[in-house]
Amino acid sequence: MDSEEVKKKMEKHIMKLKSQLVTITIPAVQNAVIEKVPVPLNDAKRHVLLNTVATVSMKNKELIVVTPTKQAMGPNIVIGLKIYNADFSPRIDRESGNVFVNIPKPSKETLQLLREKVKSKVDYALSDIKNEHKKALTHLSDIQDFISKNDAFQFKQHLNELVKEQCKLANEMSETKLKEFS
Repeated sequence: MDSEEVKKKMEKHIMKLKSQLVTITIPAVQNAVIEKVPVPLNDAKRHVLLNTVATVSMKNKELIVVTPTKQAMGPNIVIGLKIYNADFSPRIDRESGNVFVNIPKPSKETLQLLREKVKSKVDYALSDIKNEHKKALTHLSDIQDFISKNDAFQFKQHLNELVKEQCKLANEMSETKLKEFS
């Protein structure tokens, strides 16, 4: 076992962490979900899906624009959206007849859960890296009778540097990701 082999194993854990952190994101509202919102008709007993009476588009990640096929449906669309999500604050533009929906910011609880998820993934990666270090040290103790003390010392020093480097990288990735949720 050489230090390059150990380094590759540690780097695999870093790559796994990187791919896991990419998947941790603030939940986003998507057009497809909004399009399925039930909109009450004037008699309030019947409903139609939003996409049958309007076009839904994302202006940006904080604003949805709903364009009714008939302006008279605007108030019904507002009611349907408010029933769907009480945190939505839809408003009708009197000129265009469009309904603008501000996407609510994530709650403190949601952000805390995301931060905890990041910390958990980083902790697992750090543990895996340290386990690789431990395995390499165990292997070193098994073969120390067959190598010089100087070679053993240098191998151990290099392993310590590797683990320090990989842990630093994991912690930097954590800090970067956590900034998204502050």
